[in-house]
Amino acid sequence: SMSQVDRCLVDGTEFRVGQRYRILKLVRHGAFGIVCAAESPGRGDRVAVKKVESLFGDIGRAKRTLRELRLLRHLRHESLVQLRDAFFSGTPA
Repeated sequence: SMSQVDRCLVDGTEFRVGQRYRILKLVRHGAFGIVCAAESPGRGDRVAVKKVESLFGDIGRAKRTLRELRLLRHLRHESLVQLRDAFFSGTPA
């Protein structure tokens, strides 16, 4: 069963990030999802966690998200967030 540490409710949205990250606060709620500040308990690193809602419900949204993940995986710049992990839950429609 899932412990309280594994999930967090932020602005009505449930985040399930396991014990790798601890959600700290809401950063931004946009058209396609929600971004929260978090930290990695083992390392103490601050990270951003983005949850894309209804990812598999719309082919356009799925393609944009995949494109964003591909770009972030390869780009390295001090002004950009570095992609560390990608979590997927649910199944395609």
